[in-house]
Amino acid sequence: MTDNRLRLLASWLEDSDSNVDSYYDGSLESAIKYAKAEVKQEIGSLLQEIIDMSDEDVIRQVIPLRKEKTEYPFKEFKKQVKNYLMDNYMVTINDISDENQIYQEYNDGGDAKEFVDWLASKYNLNKIK
Repeated sequence: MTDNRLRLLASWLEDSDSNVDSYYDGSLESAIKYAKAEVKQEIGSLLQEIIDMSDEDVIRQVIPLRKEKTEYPFKEFKKQVKNYLMDNYMVTINDISDENQIYQEYNDGGDAKEFVDWLASKYNLNKIK
């Protein structure tokens, strides 16, 4: 049903006209109305294109978007884990954890310091400071 609603919206947008009244609208108002109608039509066309895409194509388009949003914060989280481990336990990430475990903790909204302290207690590590 959602698909049909989106198709209807796309159709309405694509069929938008400017509703310019040549007797009452000045040139600026007319230009704005024409531009507004053009934007609606473009959005409608893009929406229709997305609706017509296969699920596989949608997934291929979405994956890079998610990566752009999460890649930098994850790198920062991993750097914090690495630095805290080395500064406080003289241990590298590779000695006690792997990328998947760190990424899982990041996705769960974990705190780098708490994660490192949890790893340290799991492996019986002692702080050097």
